[in-house]
Amino acid sequence: RHWTQTQGLKAARVTTVVFVLLTMAVATQAENLGGVLQIVVNWVAALMGPISVPLLLGMLPRFRTCGPRAALVSWAGGLL
Repeated sequence: RHWTQTQGLKAARVTTVVFVLLTMAVATQAENLGGVLQIVVNWVAALMGPISVPLLLGMLPRFRTCGPRAALVSWAGGLL
């Protein structure tokens, strides 16, 4: 999808605001979630598999012609 510069800027701003709000929400609950270090460890452990699968599949010759949409679908499927 081709975005104009204005659309890209708006998307970046919305993404930044959402990220900051989510970070603040998690920060207020950090003590209940086992501390900041435990939150980071759990987050990395939960996302490492889904992120690594498209990367590993991309090294195989059969999957080299797949585009970014296939990688995003693979990543989203891994989260489920």
